[in-house]
Amino acid sequence: MIARRITSLFCLTVLSVATLRGQVAVETVPDDLAAAKVAHQESRSAAKTALTQAMDRLIRTAAAAGNLEELKVLTAHKDAFVTAGILPNLATLSDAVAQYSLAMRKADGQLVGAYETAIQAYNDAKKFDAALNLRKERQQLLSGQPDGPNADSPEAVAMLLDRAKSDYRRSVDESRTAYVTVISTRITAMTAAGDLNGVKRLTDAKAAAEADNTLPDGTNDSQVLGARNRYSAAVQLANQKLTSAYRDAIRNFTRLKYLDRAEAVQKEMEAIGLTTTRGDGAAPASPGVSTDVSSKLSRTLPAFLAAVGTFGAEKVGIRPAKDCIIATRTADFLSKDFVFDMHVEVPKNDEWVVVGIGDTTEKGSIRVVIRNDHGHGRQAFLTLGDTWGKSFGKVRSEEPYVVRFQRIGGPVTVSVGAIENGKFVPEMTQTVSNPLVANPNVSEKRAKLYFSGQVVFTEVRLATGVAAVGASGFGGATVRSPDAPVRFPEPGAPKAQPGAKDPAEGAFLLNNPKLPPDFIATGTFSVTAEGMSIPDGGTKIVTKAEDYLSKDFVLDLWVNVPKTEWVVAGLGDMTNEGSLRVVIRPNGDSPAGVALTLGDEWGKSIGSVRTPGPRVIRLERHGKTVTVSVGVFTNGAFEPEVSRTVQDVKAAVAQLSERRAKLFFTGKSVWTKVRLVTGDAANVIARVESPATPKPVIVDTTAKPAPEPAPANPPAQANPTTPAVPVKPNPPKRTEITVTAKNLPRSPVSTGIQLKAGDKIVFEPNLTDKWKSGKDEPYDYRGRVDRNKGFMAMHWRIGKSGGRVTAGATIAAPEDGELLLYCEDDKSADNSGQIRVVVVLP
Repeated sequence: MIARRITSLFCLTVLSVATLRGQVAVETVPDDLAAAKVAHQESRSAAKTALTQAMDRLIRTAAAAGNLEELKVLTAHKDAFVTAGILPNLATLSDAVAQYSLAMRKADGQLVGAYETAIQAYNDAKKFDAALNLRKERQQLLSGQPDGPNADSPEAVAMLLDRAKSDYRRSVDESRTAYVTVISTRITAMTAAGDLNGVKRLTDAKAAAEADNTLPDGTNDSQVLGARNRYSAAVQLANQKLTSAYRDAIRNFTRLKYLDRAEAVQKEMEAIGLTTTRGDGAAPASPGVSTDVSSKLSRTLPAFLAAVGTFGAEKVGIRPAKDCIIATRTADFLSKDFVFDMHVEVPKNDEWVVVGIGDTTEKGSIRVVIRNDHGHGRQAFLTLGDTWGKSFGKVRSEEPYVVRFQRIGGPVTVSVGAIENGKFVPEMTQTVSNPLVANPNVSEKRAKLYFSGQVVFTEVRLATGVAAVGASGFGGATVRSPDAPVRFPEPGAPKAQPGAKDPAEGAFLLNNPKLPPDFIATGTFSVTAEGMSIPDGGTKIVTKAEDYLSKDFVLDLWVNVPKTEWVVAGLGDMTNEGSLRVVIRPNGDSPAGVALTLGDEWGKSIGSVRTPGPRVIRLERHGKTVTVSVGVFTNGAFEPEVSRTVQDVKAAVAQLSERRAKLFFTGKSVWTKVRLVTGDAANVIARVESPATPKPVIVDTTAKPAPEPAPANPPAQANPTTPAVPVKPNPPKRTEITVTAKNLPRSPVSTGIQLKAGDKIVFEPNLTDKWKSGKDEPYDYRGRVDRNKGFMAMHWRIGKSGGRVTAGATIAAPEDGELLLYCEDDKSADNSGQIRVVVVLP
């Protein structure tokens, strides 16, 4: 009983003291907590000062020793710490960083303890709202990262990226040093053993390692190969970290609304060979694992391939059975970068060679098919969900080829060529700018790489991730080893890269599968070192935006005008009726006609260019007027050979819509560069590069002309007795035109003769000229069957009307338009020869 009473008294005393303390603490909580915050800030400042002083000591030591490289590294780390709170990760500062981290954690712990005491005091005093507010403050302290990098300013974002670059260089340099050290040790050992050949081989290997090149063929030292693999893994890991740092910088600059800096970082990222975004504009895919595997094909397939069906082992490869398909085990190749090379022996017989990407079906894939084309020889076809596809090059039988599929940043490029001296040299290529649009049946979730055909496949290579960027080697470029690190651009170095802007004229070079950011392709195209080639079949390169009737712009297109094919550029919905177009119609070695079409197919001639070859097509809009020109650049200024202005383009082209006003170009030729400038910059270009002579103007014919006022003083009438002076009529105008057998309906000769409806002309063919003979008996230029197997008949066209040219015939123009001449093709003949015709305009 006594023990129980003493215990109760002790508890009552403790409770009374605790209550008294709580009442006193509530009154001093704000002051106590404020003092704790001041102490916390002072402790953190002292820790930062101590770490900064440690870096200053190392900087002074490096300066005294004249170690410039060390100074660069140390000052960069200090700036990053002071500006953005980025902790240095140098070995020489590891102890100082550890002490800093310990001091920061201790200061934070003391402040959290002060918060707990204050919260408890408020709870004891039943001031629950005040306690809840302190809990929120404490939670912010616990969940925040006061020591972490701060990316809330553009300076901090730049510091973070610079740190990532610095860490990348240091990591790669250390890994390379370890790699080279292993080779040096092996050279020393072989020198001691007297192995001259081994020393020579490893000396070459050391030089290759120091230059980040692949090891020479025949390097088989196990220790060297092991060191190479470790270096490769270290570089690939560093590349992935650097890719993430670049993407973070792009994202942070964009979030802070510094779009110009975000774009600059993105361009630098692309220039050094890292991937930024997907071609369809979606978010960047994860870099994933970077691999580069090459394997000779034999009875046992590489680990990344699996066969559906049977195949047989040959002496130099494998031969799949009739229904066998060999495909990758993974199916995500439309969401990552890759290079896929298939080495194949093209047979003499008509066995098909198939390499593709997709679900391995004909409908759900993009394929390259090598097959015979009904007497036209063996060719390579690109199929987009169909059986036959379109030819994009001829292939020789009984020769080895490499069929390459590659995706870098979005577009998929297919090529057929060969490996020469370590380089992939394509003989033919096609690029699908957006595979999901080109074949809607293709799925990102079922995108395997595969091959089939009863032919011999000898070798396969698959590179993914960062390694694919190096392995792409497009256009015959040297294939970069996956071991090689990226190279940062040197300060002041020229920045013209494939697909980058031309530094002289601000134009994008079109020698890369990746189109300029303002443009997309409606179909396939091919790319060489010279530029872009657009095949037959209607592919157009078109702007993504459709508002070019509501803003000023200048579009310049550099193109090599061919001798036979049309070249077209325009503004509108890409149809004849809904577009303004400038059309260059070549005429062999003669001047090519230039026509302006306003909602029609043929348009009106506005002149000609002297000879085929490089030209610049310019379309520009300033206010309501649109001007089209064809010319060249001389000393940085555009000089038009042909130019025409439409004062009110919407009035001139009735079906042209402001909501579907795209800029586009097409034509089977080589397009080398494109420049698109909008807004005020377009007006600056117009002032700086304006032609010396004014452009002719097309008058708006939709408005009725105002009546002419009567003269104030009408002229006196002539004396009726005065005999009239006879007026001599003007002599007939004679124009001689040369028409070749190459001038078919798609590429007529532009005569430059503009006719009004009812105007009469006479044709006088030169009967001494002859076509080369074919085996049939078609109509000839005289309008009758030529028993001597004449070649073909000449035709005329004015607007949408036309007919056959016959000797001495007189015709009346059925409508307004330019006179065009062409030949009706005789498929059985050799399509050669020419004839002259004199057109007489009375």
